[in-house]
Amino acid sequence: MARSCRPLNELERIMDESPNRKLAGEFPTFHRLTPGLYCRTVVLEAGESCVSKIHRTEHQFCILSGVAVIWSPQAGWEVVQSPYQGVTKVGTRRAVKALCRVVWATYHATDKTDIAEIERELFE
Repeated sequence: MARSCRPLNELERIMDESPNRKLAGEFPTFHRLTPGLYCRTVVLEAGESCVSKIHRTEHQFCILSGVAVIWSPQAGWEVVQSPYQGVTKVGTRRAVKALCRVVWATYHATDKTDIAEIERELFE
């Protein structure tokens, strides 16, 4: 897994040196908990880019609005446009560039209710 993430690690390093950078945790993020399910929604404005964390779980995601260019070692380059549904596999890490405002939601099975605890469970 670490070898396949090397290009994304380098991209993240370059992005971190940009004066206009935004870290993954700095994008507007909304949390919704229902029994057994956590929904995490992130908003990227047009032109914004990010590199995701490495995912520890397989889960569903939806692009609720917008268009994004996405790169991952598993799938290569993809342009995704809402409405879009997909599955994130264990070990996935992506680079995302929003071509217009993107609203991206992920859905995770969990009985936990503390967001910090859930995030430690979901991401490396």
